[in-house]
Amino acid sequence: MEINYKSYCELVITSDTVVPNSITDITKIKPNRTFQKGDFFKSKRSGSEGIRKHNLWAVKSRDITTEEDNILMHIDYFKKLFEDKIEGIKKLKEESHSEISFWVWIESKEVGIGLDIPESELNFINSFCNRLHFSFIGSCDKI
Repeated sequence: MEINYKSYCELVITSDTVVPNSITDITKIKPNRTFQKGDFFKSKRSGSEGIRKHNLWAVKSRDITTEEDNILMHIDYFKKLFEDKIEGIKKLKEESHSEISFWVWIESKEVGIGLDIPESELNFINSFCNRLHFSFIGSCDKI
């Protein structure tokens, strides 16, 4: 059994006006990462520095390594986590013009990745998110 795929998903809420603590109060979920508009940052990778231009609140599923390029277990995690909190998230999107993104991150030694996401999972994501983002990281030595 060879492990070919490492994946996680993240729900990211950004806003110019809503601070991370307010989102935590609405969701009753402890985020994995946050920052506030006006915070100073320095990149660990590039060393670039600057001031944050928006607020950010994010919660992430755990990293999973599998033989298949499948993210349904991550979507199930978010369904359970947010099952009774969707209305609060929808209000954030509508009233504060927050951007609510669902990020999918997949790393692989394989050249190709193909995802099959059923309608019910797409409907769940679409019910409160206004952006879906994919990052695929592959190995160049296979090309």
